[in-house]
Parts: sequence; C-alpha cells; structure tokens
Amino acid sequence: MTHEWNRTFLITAIIGLGAISAVSAHAKDKTPDYRATAMEPISDTIIARETVWRCTNGECLAKKSHSSARHVCVRLVREVGKLEKFSFRDASFDADKLAKCNDKAR
Repeated sequence: MTHEWNRTFLITAIIGLGAISAVSAHAKDKTPDYRATAMEPISDTIIARETVWRCTNGECLAKKSHSSARHVCVRLVREVGKLEKFSFRDASFDADKLAKCNDKAR
C-alpha cells in the first residue's frame, strides 16, 4: 500500500510541476522584449517590418523580432518619429545609441 501511495504522490507532483512550468512559460511570453517612449503621444498598433508594436500614450511595447535592437529602433523611429527612450529587455540604449537611432526619423 505504501508503494502505491508513493507512486500516486510522485505522479501528482510531476503533473503539478508541469502545470506550474506551463503557467510560468505563458507569463514570460507576455513580457515585452522591447520598450520605447515616443516623443509624440501615439496610441496605435504599429507594424514596423516584422515587429508589432502596441503603443498607448507614447509608450510602445513589442516582442522579440529577428532583427538587431538597433534595426528595430530605426524602423520604429521611421514610423513614429523620435524616441525619448528605447530598450531591449533590461538594456536601455545610452544617449549615443539613441541619438543615432533618432537620426533616422523622417
């Protein structure tokens, strides 16, 4: 009887851990990879090449694309104008990188 209980407990624990992992993965998928703050207040969905941006009051969020962060920044600037801030994951562009990106504004 103890062996059967241990087996049942182990199976239940494995299923529970799998469910927790699935929830964690789903929550991670919702976290934006790119964050940008436009100088002009824009509230729209912007598609800049393969990157889909969701902008609300000038704050824009997007998931990872296949391009470099520099190219993603330039493509967004061409759509919305100059940016106050731009970051990929937790790394913000410094003043020099942001200025080079903003130079591409239309």
